Amino acid sequence: MQHADPQILAPGPGLPCLLERPDDSVAVYVLTSLHDDELRTWATALYLARSSDDLRIDLIPAEIVRLERSVPPPLVATAVAVAPSGGDLVRISLAVGAVPSRTEPRRYRLYGLWRDNERLRSRCVALRTRRDDRLALAFGSDLHVAAIWDAIDGAMARYAPDLYDSYLHPGRLLRRFVARANVLAAEGNLDLVVFGGDLVDHVRSGPQANGNGSNVDHFAGIVEDLEVPTLVIPGNHDFRLHAWRPRIYPYASIAIPSHRAASALRRAGLWDSAPWRLSDLRALETSDENGRTALADHLLQLAPAIDYTIDLDEMTLVFLSTGRDVLPRWRTVERGRRRVFLRALPRSWEHPDSEGLAPAQIARADAALRQSKATALFFHAPLFNPKPGMRIESRLPRLDPGDDEGRAATGRFERHLARTGMRQGVFFRNPGALVRALAGATGNTVVFSGHVHQPHAAAFDPATRGIRSVPLPWLDPAGDHVALLNAPALGQTAMSDGQPPGFLHAHFSDGKLRSVANHILQERA
Repeated sequence: MQHADPQILAPGPGLPCLLERPDDSVAVYVLTSLHDDELRTWATALYLARSSDDLRIDLIPAEIVRLERSVPPPLVATAVAVAPSGGDLVRISLAVGAVPSRTEPRRYRLYGLWRDNERLRSRCVALRTRRDDRLALAFGSDLHVAAIWDAIDGAMARYAPDLYDSYLHPGRLLRRFVARANVLAAEGNLDLVVFGGDLVDHVRSGPQANGNGSNVDHFAGIVEDLEVPTLVIPGNHDFRLHAWRPRIYPYASIAIPSHRAASALRRAGLWDSAPWRLSDLRALETSDENGRTALADHLLQLAPAIDYTIDLDEMTLVFLSTGRDVLPRWRTVERGRRRVFLRALPRSWEHPDSEGLAPAQIARADAALRQSKATALFFHAPLFNPKPGMRIESRLPRLDPGDDEGRAATGRFERHLARTGMRQGVFFRNPGALVRALAGATGNTVVFSGHVHQPHAAAFDPATRGIRSVPLPWLDPAGDHVALLNAPALGQTAMSDGQPPGFLHAHFSDGKLRSVANHILQERA
């Protein structure tokens, strides 16, 4: 009887295995029906390689461990939950064979996982090549890659050519970022890329839940050429299964006047005359008719986890998902948060709130903040969202939820934040718990987020709970302040003021943030 090859869950191109020392091993998690001897034979033929050269690095099976699928390790637990049924969960530890000695400006050299001249996983293992305490990181959020933009692109090229060059095509912008990032890496100015959510505008590229491919494939195909390791977390759009109709897309976010978009798309046969249809609410659906989450493609192709922690030298990176849109879950809004929810509704078209951070996620962040010499937190929706040009201290001089963790005190703090006007397009639940965790940090702390398509930087003083806006670029942040950084959209612009697409470029040494700048990819015309 012939068995199918194992299904690889980890590592993946969005959560690679980062080998910091020469004696580190590669941990491969698979679902398989093979027996141990068959699995060892399969694993013996695995190796690391790059498509760009002939270099091959052998992998030697060291240990095969069968795990309880009902109690999987945290790294792959979410992927296991959405994987097809059948097969055992197995961790294969692979020792790395001889590696050519080389020193490069960049921190890592990136490889795919291969077997018998077939690449099984791309960009999923990174070997460290530089030995120092420096780390240059790019944080790009809100890419919104989707096949629908290609159709709109064709309509604009044919029927509105004067706007074509200024049209912010998310796919083109991501390719531009990949090219920029590769140049920075070759110069030694980029070691790691974090994509902070809304990788795709919606998951399914066709009208049916199970048809016509996935925009996750489209995203992965563009990122294939990126020469530095990539870590990803989902945003609210990554939970969305279907697209809005072209009729109701927010064209300001792709820098096209609405009336010109309507004209071009109508002539191209892509326009729907109805201003609103009840079926448009399908664009907020997060699972298909079989109950399969829209996030399944993300988990099985890019990264097996949406909440995870990585240690680099003395620095801890914590990645947390702020979940899907809170609007379709209005029935589950807790009593003390209903006024905050209703207050956010008028702006939910432009700035939808995400679900927020659960107590277990706060506990993960709190543990890292108290134990690590330096911590960077990454999540999609921000803690607050000041209006463009607003200095946060003018409306919120102190960020102090107090020490009372009861429901009444929690509700008062969240309503206070809402009254400042900065709780629109944020993570909805437990901002006070996160602030308390940040105030208890024992080392250097930086928080990265996106979602609202606006760059902003703030310094939070844990001792006084004072907070203030700071300019970008921000050089040598002083003292023990927590840096709260919000990125622009990488694949779109801000609808309200046309903030151009870009990404944050941060430099660390010895775990401390030394500088951060906003790199603009394309000016809005």
